[in-house]
Amino acid sequence: MRDRTDTMERPADVLGGNDLVGSLRVASIFDICQFLLLGARSGTLTLFRRGGTSRLFFDAGKIVNAAEEPERKQGRDAAMRILQLREGGFRFRVEEIVAPRLIEEPTQNLLLEAARRLDEEEEIAGGEGGGEGAAVSREEELLRKQAEGESFQSLFSRLEKEVTGGAETAPVDGILAAAASRGADTVVLREGESPVAARGGRVSHRLPGVVRKEMIDEVRRAAGERGVIVSGEERFRLVHRFRDEAVLLRDARAALSFEGANFHVPSVDALLERMRGVVLLVAESADEERLLADATAARLVERGHTVAFLGERRRAFAGPGIAIHRAGPFRGKTRAQLVADLADLRPSRVILPELLDGEDAALLLDLARSGRPVLASLPGVGGADALRRSAGWFASPSGGNALSPLLAGVISLIFAPGNGDGPLPLGGVAPWSARAAAALDGGGYDEAGSVLEQGAGDGSLRAALDRLVRRGALDDATCAAIAPHIPGAGS
Repeated sequence: MRDRTDTMERPADVLGGNDLVGSLRVASIFDICQFLLLGARSGTLTLFRRGGTSRLFFDAGKIVNAAEEPERKQGRDAAMRILQLREGGFRFRVEEIVAPRLIEEPTQNLLLEAARRLDEEEEIAGGEGGGEGAAVSREEELLRKQAEGESFQSLFSRLEKEVTGGAETAPVDGILAAAASRGADTVVLREGESPVAARGGRVSHRLPGVVRKEMIDEVRRAAGERGVIVSGEERFRLVHRFRDEAVLLRDARAALSFEGANFHVPSVDALLERMRGVVLLVAESADEERLLADATAARLVERGHTVAFLGERRRAFAGPGIAIHRAGPFRGKTRAQLVADLADLRPSRVILPELLDGEDAALLLDLARSGRPVLASLPGVGGADALRRSAGWFASPSGGNALSPLLAGVISLIFAPGNGDGPLPLGGVAPWSARAAAALDGGGYDEAGSVLEQGAGDGSLRAALDRLVRRGALDDATCAAIAPHIPGAGS
């Protein structure tokens, strides 16, 4: 397989429709970070540098972690090296950050120190930014922009409070009804801010008014022990219960099942029962990845398996099987210790709800090589897309893809636009094949995706789309719009 760590030459391979993309020759990394800080954006800034990939993780505009691949470096030192990059491509993707918070230092301080180091390097080298003749150093320019940004942010906050403070906030039932009518799948109620309706992990609407603590308390009471609120014909599940925040998911997503997601269930069961090695769970957003992992765990427990679920507990699983939850796979454990612990527990399946970096990928490979069947989530809209995005994590030192010989199959989930009734889940399951492995090892991601889709039969995403049309859930025009975006299915 070709080395895919040269992603800076082809960043479009991994882009989503709403990503912020560009070149560091056009916008400096300091300008990008200032923009994200001012906008309080949360997500991942990926830098495509020669010889590897770097990532900065932002939570409400603040840098909370950094990672370098293939070096597997994390934390503050990695952030300082990344902030001194001057060439390469970048992509910022809005998403929930679940990487560990290893950086507590204010982001402004990190940026200033990185700018200071660059100024010193150029001064020593006699470069364009150094010497007494330099008009303005990077550090001085950054301080000026920070002062301007803070003034603008203060003004914007005052205006926002004046506008939203005078608006009447609808009751909880009204907010949920308004969100559902706009096709939202998520509602976020955060004290002191406007109610937010989101779809597919991205904000779609900010509703009038300001959320008060009393509203969050009302949501908790209404949800009760079952964690469900009924609003008209819609059901919402309370998935986060913080002191000053409540997050609700429409039940179509919160209670995802293989039957409900239009999967060909016999194909799913055949893969889950006979699997050896690794099955990839592929979905476009972090929320959908976790929903797919939950649905898989629920199916396995329902069929009597003992499942070790290495991640945050999000729902209870009913059935004759057992679910063993382990939050934070690496918390105080080496990979060898974790593999040994799982050997003692003897689960029939292990689920990794999200793979975030090369360290997670190394654990996946260790578990699979130890003879433990593993299901792991990767971001993407199909098996080929997911493997393309994570190619550096699984690159074998001897060439090829270290994951390829261990793969058993791919289960994919796409939320497609419906006929006006909100997003519809579209599920596909494809067993791995020698032809797909040969394509992957040769670097042919699109070819691998086509082989998987064509070999899936009734379990393919194309077949799932046809089933929705036959049931009347999709009209021909909507189907025609969705079809070209199904990985490997053609037009």
